[in-house]
Amino acid sequence: MQTATTTRNARKRAAKKAPAVLVTRRELSKLLDVNLRTISKWETEGMPLAERGRGGHPSRFDQAKCRAWSDARKAAGAGSDVARSRVRRDNAAAALLEQTLAARSRELLPAHEVEQAWSKEAAAIRAHILGWPQTVSGAVHSAALLHGVGGVEAELHRAGRQLLMELAGGPVFQCPHCGKDVTTR
Repeated sequence: MQTATTTRNARKRAAKKAPAVLVTRRELSKLLDVNLRTISKWETEGMPLAERGRGGHPSRFDQAKCRAWSDARKAAGAGSDVARSRVRRDNAAAALLEQTLAARSRELLPAHEVEQAWSKEAAAIRAHILGWPQTVSGAVHSAALLHGVGGVEAELHRAGRQLLMELAGGPVFQCPHCGKDVTTR
């Protein structure tokens, strides 16, 4: 009775004696009884390639080396596509369950609700900013008559800080270190 190790050793001895048999991707897929796409995937994962095809000629693979690579892969458990598929499926199911629970607890909102809320918020901010010149025009005019250009600058600065405070929902103050306006919430 032969074991898998004995069979592998016999293949290695035969591969050393016989010249390398080069086959195409399609032939190799038939020899290894796998899909043609699997051969392409394995190639990107490190399966040995004897000759890279160029100018319309197909790539060639050493049949013995590829079979040994495939056997080693199976022995290591890396070739278990079914197991990997199950893990991916289980991970996807867990992620979906987490999303469902988050949506039920209203931690995760549907995209259309978020879009509607942001659209309303943006419209309110836009209207507030577009209405700002009418709001400050009287004060700017008075400042121009009473204090000239300096008064206009001071009034615009004051009105701009007020606008920022209204939009930020908190007081705006000037940083003592850098002099920039800072908002708090």
